[in-house]
Amino acid sequence: MNDNDKERKVRATRAMLRRQHIAETARKLFVTKGFHGTGVAQIAADSDIKVGQIYRDFSSKEDIVAEIVQRHIGAKLDENGLCKASQERNPAAAREWLQRFLYNDAPDSNCSQDNCAMFAEINAEASRNERIAAIVRATDAHVRAAIATALEVMAPGPALAERRALLAHIIMSIGHGIWYRRIVAPDVSPIWLGDYSLKMIDREIEDLASSARHLQQQETSQKL
Repeated sequence: MNDNDKERKVRATRAMLRRQHIAETARKLFVTKGFHGTGVAQIAADSDIKVGQIYRDFSSKEDIVAEIVQRHIGAKLDENGLCKASQERNPAAAREWLQRFLYNDAPDSNCSQDNCAMFAEINAEASRNERIAAIVRATDAHVRAAIATALEVMAPGPALAERRALLAHIIMSIGHGIWYRRIVAPDVSPIWLGDYSLKMIDREIEDLASSARHLQQQETSQKL
């Protein structure tokens, strides 16, 4: 690697760290002041990065939101773990992935509470800001696709695709509901809610898996 390559690598690393710092600073401000209450000037002041540089890294405040959401989802989904379970066709590993997905945040940590507040703010903004709404819809589709992949490993077969898609919607709804309860009912244990919800989801998954086994048996008997 020559000196020019080294310098480009250093600049790229510096830019990546700066974007991370801007996004994390904005995330904290969105939690405490709200989306509308947080201006780029405030982000600049708290991050100690000039406004002009922020606009060179992000064209708008909405782009900062997209960065925050993508980083959070990337960390939460563990797509490498899901890919491995899918490639190995390992139902137990897929179920473990789903459990990790539902319990990814430490329920009683400040970080988890901040994430709940931040995403409540972002979802509220999505109702009046089409750019934010597009970010939320794209994220929702990405997460549902990952859940559907895990369900397909546990209950395979094209005949069950519609039921898997519906269950993915239900799992997303339950997850969002638990996050909402953390805000409006902080005295209710999210661990209890998560455990109870997972038991319901497990029953639905077992019903799907039973249907998959039955369909497979039918196909086998027809070939004989």
